[in-house]
Amino acid sequence: MNQPRYRQYLRSSVAASAAPHGYTLTLWTCGAVTIHAEGAFPSTLDALLLLAVPPRVSEWWG
Repeated sequence: MNQPRYRQYLRSSVAASAAPHGYTLTLWTCGAVTIHAEGAFPSTLDALLLLAVPPRVSEWWG
């Protein structure tokens, strides 16, 4: 493989994956901080119910 072309493709693929990776790290970090602040993990049933019936956005702000 041509070295300059390989570097170009590598640079392009790393740049394309940076935003989704940063989003994932942010989301997981926020979840860890929230779990630590609450002091308990949600039950399996609570987690499954959240997936099945997500809260309405209007309920978040009252």
